Amino acid sequence: MLAPIALYPDSLIAQILMAATYPLEVVEAERWLHQNLGLKGDALDKALIDKTWDPSVESSAISPMCCLP
Repeated sequence: MLAPIALYPDSLIAQILMAATYPLEVVEAERWLHQNLGLKGDALDKALIDKTWDPSVESSAISPMCCLP
């Protein structure tokens, strides 16, 4: 059951597990990412500054493979 997550780096898994304790913020981040698909790199970092999400959710948003299906 856990085998698929073994393919991700440990630091990324740690961020995902911490973010999982904020499910509403994760959903909000996923929706925000869908609305802002064009943001990458520095533009994404600057846009995330205004968000009041937990740092673990923000870190997960920087790695869109975590939030986007």
